[in-house]
Amino acid sequence: AYLTYRRALGKKLLLSSGARYDLSNSDAGSASSVLYQAYHSTTKTKAVDSGLSGNVRLSWQASERTSVFAGAGSNIRFPDPQERFYQSDSSMSNGWVGNPLLTHPRNTEVDLGLSTKQSRYTLSPLVFFGKLDNDITLYAASLLQMVPGVMSKTAETYANVQAHQWGGELTGSAPIITSLAAYGSLSYSRGTKVPQPVNSIFSSNLFQVPPLKGQLNLRYEHRHFYSEAAGIVTGRQDRIDSDEHELTTAGYSVFNFKLGYRTGSVHLEGGLNNMLGREYSEFLSYARNPYSNGMRLPEPGRNFFVNMAWTLKLQAE
Repeated sequence: AYLTYRRALGKKLLLSSGARYDLSNSDAGSASSVLYQAYHSTTKTKAVDSGLSGNVRLSWQASERTSVFAGAGSNIRFPDPQERFYQSDSSMSNGWVGNPLLTHPRNTEVDLGLSTKQSRYTLSPLVFFGKLDNDITLYAASLLQMVPGVMSKTAETYANVQAHQWGGELTGSAPIITSLAAYGSLSYSRGTKVPQPVNSIFSSNLFQVPPLKGQLNLRYEHRHFYSEAAGIVTGRQDRIDSDEHELTTAGYSVFNFKLGYRTGSVHLEGGLNNMLGREYSEFLSYARNPYSNGMRLPEPGRNFFVNMAWTLKLQAE
């Protein structure tokens, strides 16, 4: 259940808010509880989660072309079935088991931003800070109880930790000459968590946090034709979560180009991505997948695409 509320406070202030209530019932009663007992000392196979989420945002129209906003929100996420109830055990390698005792995470975040649209350019900076209570992270658990049929001395599983994440983003656009404009973005975020040495959680870096990334696009338009060149550059990501088996990711730069033709009913577009044929990989790790083999997959090399769209206008009698 959810509700939203908006109200103008005078001529220049706008208040926006919302609230939501969630209820979830998970039942894995048909699953064996021996692995939960072995690694978490519990035979629990059911869980009930509930909680409130909400946000509030205040926007101020500082001038005709500039607005400033501040917002705060607190949202919950329920642990998914994999994190709570997945189970696998092998005598040849580590097991993998969910944690039925997980508590649902809550993210409480504060945002502050500005947006200005002048006659020749736009600029929108944004900063944020988030507190992650009971965030879920992966770690290697030791066998707590000897249970018949359980062979692995350790198992990959999940735990709740305290974490923080903060960062910012800058987007903007500006004309260069007639029919040629530039627009781009720059973003950065940083995430940390509180180590739990007793649970063999030693890393203070948060999992799957993107590195510094910048993008610049140059777009030319003339009547029905347009072309666009884009450059994407990312920094090296070496603030990795060793508890999640993340690997350092090298920075990279790729360049894309496309051409297009548009009329009232026809839209043709073709382009070339990764023009220089760079070999690179994204920062994302897939260690959370129990079937992961630890291999890093590269993104596509040089590739091209062609799109065509035709719009039909039907008129009723």
